[in-house]
Amino acid sequence: MVGGPFEGVPLNTEIPGYEVDEEAATPTLRWVGGVPLRQLRGGPLDGARLPMLPAGYEEVPGSATPTAEWTGAELLFERPYRLKHVWPGTTVTYCSACGILSKEREADELWVIVHRRTGTRGHFRVYCKSHLPQQEWQAEKQEVRQPCPVCATLMPLSGVCDYCG
Repeated sequence: MVGGPFEGVPLNTEIPGYEVDEEAATPTLRWVGGVPLRQLRGGPLDGARLPMLPAGYEEVPGSATPTAEWTGAELLFERPYRLKHVWPGTTVTYCSACGILSKEREADELWVIVHRRTGTRGHFRVYCKSHLPQQEWQAEKQEVRQPCPVCATLMPLSGVCDYCG
């Protein structure tokens, strides 16, 4: 894209405030404006100004300028999301399982999972493909594991929690 808050970010879809530049040699979205930019507060995009609401942000009603607050409410627990879709500004980071001493990876290679944690809106972990937990979202599995109603960990298919019994 050329100009605006997404300068240089390659995207294949239209977003508010951009139009397709038909004369460009490669598919390009060009900033045309006319859409109010929202000031984002909190979360992974704190301080960014964007023309749309990223997942996990909600409008702040009654503010003088368009503002959105991080809530994380739209992200489902224990489900993988592409890192580039949850935190669009992140280009490289580490896999949580590989650790900070490992090689940084491109955002296209990483996934984010919000794990359930009592008393919070969840705990965010970033995974590479080799460390992505194999759970019920995998297409080849037909059975669905349920979270324990007491401690929120995924129970085995037997339906008896390993921790609570």
